[in-house]
Amino acid sequence: METRFKNVHEQLAARNDIMILRQGKNTAEKHFEHFEELRREASYLQVANEDFLISLLRRNMNEPLVNQVIYGGREPANYEEWKKELIRIDYLWRHREVEKESFRSTERKKQDGGGKTTEPKVERKKDATGYLYTQSGDPMKVDKAEYRQKGLCYRCGEKGHL
Repeated sequence: METRFKNVHEQLAARNDIMILRQGKNTAEKHFEHFEELRREASYLQVANEDFLISLLRRNMNEPLVNQVIYGGREPANYEEWKKELIRIDYLWRHREVEKESFRSTERKKQDGGGKTTEPKVERKKDATGYLYTQSGDPMKVDKAEYRQKGLCYRCGEKGHL
């Protein structure tokens, strides 16, 4: 008697679970593994409950996937066809997403210089006079000191005037 009630309880629990089951991020194959397990526990026969099972699939699978099947031109006629088509389209979609990600990462590498090493950027600082100073010293200051020492013009570099 106890096992009979236990079986009825498990069946009711499976029927509740199959109603709230959602695909989410699972693949269609993974979802169908769980769906089929719950279908057997709930005692839903594939032939006798086919319309109900199809309505559950349409409700439980990801909406864009179901839309692809419906708008694909030929709507599946039975549960097995729905299952095969949903798995096929899910596989194609996931394969395409991986492909697109591969293209995106290739584009990012191209934009980043394709893995080439770049010169380290030198931090530039300005003082109150507006001169830029870099880490290696300002070349203008070196030239200025040299010109002053030789008595050359700061502008044209000739001797005789400043």
